[in-house]
Amino acid sequence: MTARRLVAALLVLAGSAQAARSAEIWEGFEGGDLIFQETTGPEADALGRATGSRFTHVGIVRGTGGGPHVVQAAPHGVEEIPVDDFVARGVGGRYAVYRYEGLEEGDWYHPAVLGAYEYLAYPFDPFHRLDPSALYGAELVYLGFKAAGVELGGLRRIGDLDFDTPEGRALLLSNWSEHPDCKARRLDRDACWSLIRDQRIVTPAGLAEDPRLELVYSNFGSDAPGRERLD
Repeated sequence: MTARRLVAALLVLAGSAQAARSAEIWEGFEGGDLIFQETTGPEADALGRATGSRFTHVGIVRGTGGGPHVVQAAPHGVEEIPVDDFVARGVGGRYAVYRYEGLEEGDWYHPAVLGAYEYLAYPFDPFHRLDPSALYGAELVYLGFKAAGVELGGLRRIGDLDFDTPEGRALLLSNWSEHPDCKARRLDRDACWSLIRDQRIVTPAGLAEDPRLELVYSNFGSDAPGRERLD
């Protein structure tokens, strides 16, 4: 093996080792923890640009006899998956865990998890409306905590975030003619966009910025998103 190939091989091994370290699963999960990650795709691009955060997806942790699982609203609907599968979906295996200390876990579930679990198998909402008949990622967590009497993160008007970009328009207007509210009112594209801009939305970044949440773990390193940073 030439010196150049040896160096290249060592770099690949080093990169693989770093990826493996970054994807290690934290052992301190508790039921009700919020787990945030950076993802890829049109929704992630639009959310990242609109909120200025690398947090583009979030789920809520449920403790099980088989280890921690994550309840999430994914493109194919609300589901529960092992936490390591959730972590593997994120960019570089990076994730951050935030905790709300104001709720006690019951005999079965953390009350916010129970609230989110009510929506298991519900469809995904590509229109990002606050309508529990279909849900998007941050909305599921928001509704789970709201059912437990806690309103996390608050709602923001879409027009007040930076969604008026090519990425934002591509996401929110990709199927505008089928948007339930625009369709019901028989709006044209421009009028539909005005209606969408008035919609309220909850984002992963908005949840993470809630001062009542404590950052308890992150493997993002020194550039961790959020109010606090952990190395």
